[in-house]
Amino acid sequence: MPVIVLSLGMIVVLYVFVGRRKGLFLFLAAIGGSALIGNVLKSLFGRERPSVHRLMEEDGFSFPSSSSVTAVALYGVIVYLLWIPRLSRAGKIALTAAAIFMMVCVGLSRIYLGVHYPSDVIGGMLAGAAWLWLSIAVFKHLSDSRDKNVRLSM
Repeated sequence: MPVIVLSLGMIVVLYVFVGRRKGLFLFLAAIGGSALIGNVLKSLFGRERPSVHRLMEEDGFSFPSSSSVTAVALYGVIVYLLWIPRLSRAGKIALTAAAIFMMVCVGLSRIYLGVHYPSDVIGGMLAGAAWLWLSIAVFKHLSDSRDKNVRLSM
């Protein structure tokens, strides 16, 4: 539920306040793709969840932590899209620190609740980072290609 609320808020910020409408496609691709990747990898690995010291019950497989995949993609894409030139150096540091803090908190909470092993969280974070990098690379390539085509036609 918090991811949905944060995502809706981010969509409003991007569309209305920051004016990065193209960024909406990147945002939606990063978040949607991270959920898909988490589920696909869980099916491929089929690792059972920890069976001791659980504070919460979860269904499905354990590796990688889908919450960690999504957290890295979500907070990473927020940093990327809000990293605008007029943002001060202190603002950029605060934005990045807050994102890293949230990613770590999500991962640690999954371990604390006993629904993931530490390796599940690390694997999820690596998968999320890889997906985020790929999403941004494709977005930049498509944006650069489009901008180049617009300049050539003028």
